[in-house]
Amino acid sequence: MKASCFRIGAALVLLVAALQSAVVFAADDAVGKPLAPLSVELLQPSGAYEVVDVAATAQEKPIVYVLIPSSRWDRPVARFLKTLDDKLPDASATAEVRAVWLTGEIEATKEYLPKVVQSLQFQRTTLGAFNDDSGPEGWQPGGEAQALVVVARHGKAAARFVFGSINETDVPQVTDALTKALE
Repeated sequence: MKASCFRIGAALVLLVAALQSAVVFAADDAVGKPLAPLSVELLQPSGAYEVVDVAATAQEKPIVYVLIPSSRWDRPVARFLKTLDDKLPDASATAEVRAVWLTGEIEATKEYLPKVVQSLQFQRTTLGAFNDDSGPEGWQPGGEAQALVVVARHGKAAARFVFGSINETDVPQVTDALTKALE
């Protein structure tokens, strides 16, 4: 009886872990449609912040948007961003990443983001902050998601992923979606 209960408990733990790390595709109705506005405080190379609608920049070049609830930021997310930044040139010579922290503590986040840039040494990734934990209309990761990733080209969403848990092993899904969007 104890062994049977242990097996059931172990199976439930494994199931919960698998569900947390699974990719859940957001509603496909967003794919192929114009991007909703995404005005964020974007960290400039000078270290200053500028309010920019980063969705409008997807008109000229492909952009991968990564929206991260600040409460879910951790090392695996950092590894995802750094690996994406490193692998992006293999998928597109012109693509860039816009990583946006969703936060209720905008000033603390703005102080923290330059440290992330210094630590991870991005080449194609620009960081920004949005002053709301849930995200702007049309950009909400939802629930317990660790990240919302949107691949965009010509101002439209080409692919949209909601990750319950994210790390560097998820990068190929994103770069594959980018390659497909460029075909």
